[in-house]
Amino acid sequence: MFENIIGHRAVTGVLRAELTSGRLPRALLLSGPAYGGKLSVALELARGLSCRDSGAWGCGCAPCMSHRDLSYPYLILLGWRYWLAEIRAASDLLRRSSTAASYFFFVRAVRKLTRRYDRIIWEGNETRLRSALGPVSELNELLEGLTPALTGTALAGRCKKIEEQAAKLAATVKTDNVPISQIRNVERWLHLAGPQGRKVVVVEHAEGLGESSRNALLRLLEEPPPDTYLILLTRRADALIPTLRSRLREYALRERSLAQQNEVLTRILRQEQGEGGTLRGFYLSWGDVDAQQLRDQVDRFLAAATGLDGDRDGWVAGPPGGYAEVAGLAQRVERERLLAFLEELAEQLRGRLREGGPPALLQNWARQVDQCAARVAALRIQPRHALQSLGSALRRSAGTIQGG
Repeated sequence: MFENIIGHRAVTGVLRAELTSGRLPRALLLSGPAYGGKLSVALELARGLSCRDSGAWGCGCAPCMSHRDLSYPYLILLGWRYWLAEIRAASDLLRRSSTAASYFFFVRAVRKLTRRYDRIIWEGNETRLRSALGPVSELNELLEGLTPALTGTALAGRCKKIEEQAAKLAATVKTDNVPISQIRNVERWLHLAGPQGRKVVVVEHAEGLGESSRNALLRLLEEPPPDTYLILLTRRADALIPTLRSRLREYALRERSLAQQNEVLTRILRQEQGEGGTLRGFYLSWGDVDAQQLRDQVDRFLAAATGLDGDRDGWVAGPPGGYAEVAGLAQRVERERLLAFLEELAEQLRGRLREGGPPALLQNWARQVDQCAARVAALRIQPRHALQSLGSALRRSAGTIQGG
């Protein structure tokens, strides 16, 4: 078990020991940086919970076989993810290296998206599901015809069609928040008489849950049904409300070293030595985001938003044209690009904190950025409005903290 995970040996060792000894809690929180492997660890744990044999990655039992291509029926996936970047990267990998491992990697990448549209999750909200049914059905058909034996032009054509349908499906996502109706549907499903195995629910970006969804999840966590496991994933555990965090056992995944990230790039993604630099940079490039350009945009935004020039009256007003224009961001930037910008902004602030910057100020700014990202995820506000509000908030907090 966990043989497919690169790095995180301390956490996976604890999880393996708790699972084999029967001490694994039924409500877990996996925290760690973006692109750090949290979902991979969660999915491998789900497979181990369902395995009827040794738990080895190559196990041939029926539950393990269905977990490998993410078709296991008693697994629920909720929450937002960088689907398109992952699918494009996996498609490229499969076309370059048509192996069984590449095939499973691609199929899993696609099903990480399609499984968000399981009918169990959307029961009672079929009208909202209608726009997604076409792409989901088309993707399922395309995946059925995708086999490790498919090569050449036929493989490239099918991969292209899958990418196109995945883009259509991802466009139907109206919010990154998990609606309360989905939490309630999952709760009812968990209470139904289940199979001989265990049911597992994985929630990504748990820090972005809205208040009503958090409250519904809290009730479920207080007394989860027998043989059910809930695994929440988050970039920052301290962004979760205390009442929710207190009901979860946390397992913190540290950021992978550059050597470990390079191992993922070379061994799993078949990139040339040193190509891509980091996993974050690699996936950003597949999301049509240039990492250096993103860093430059963040630098310009920070200079405009946090530069204290002595003009206290001008701190809140901000630069002419607004912060989005100063940063060089388009007025109607795609959501994934905006979230990548906010993620990079938060990382830069925490980097300054690690380098010895003023802790009260930088921690406050980082919280403001996280809150902005949560609002963008849940409410789909316009980028220019989000960045104008954030820039003003950073200036206000700078004036308050530094002004005494």
